[in-house]
Amino acid sequence: MSQNFVLFFGCNEQAGHHLIGPSGYSVRDFEADRLMVPHDHQLDGSCIFLPRPEVAGNGAVTYLPATDWTILAWWGSPFDKRGAVNNAIIVSGKVRAEECWRLFAAAFPTLASKLMMPRIVAESTI
Repeated sequence: MSQNFVLFFGCNEQAGHHLIGPSGYSVRDFEADRLMVPHDHQLDGSCIFLPRPEVAGNGAVTYLPATDWTILAWWGSPFDKRGAVNNAIIVSGKVRAEECWRLFAAAFPTLASKLMMPRIVAESTI
């Protein structure tokens, strides 16, 4: 796995949340297990990775040292206006929010151009 490995969880230009790789493929549970990243259902509305209370545009950065992944998660999506909608970027290594967003924009340029980097209101290591 390279230092710049990036996954995205959220709405990909339409309603519905999915964990996807840079080429747009859906990451299934068995692959998430192999990569040691959270599954879709663990990211969707996560009490662990998302800041509380739910405020569109607010995000949090969490570093997982046991697996060496950084997760930038935030509330809201322009593709799905229902409540409790969230997105997450998962990047290998320990990176700050700005670097996480930069790597996401490089791996998912079309998607990143339609989203806004969240306001970081929490940072943690678990």
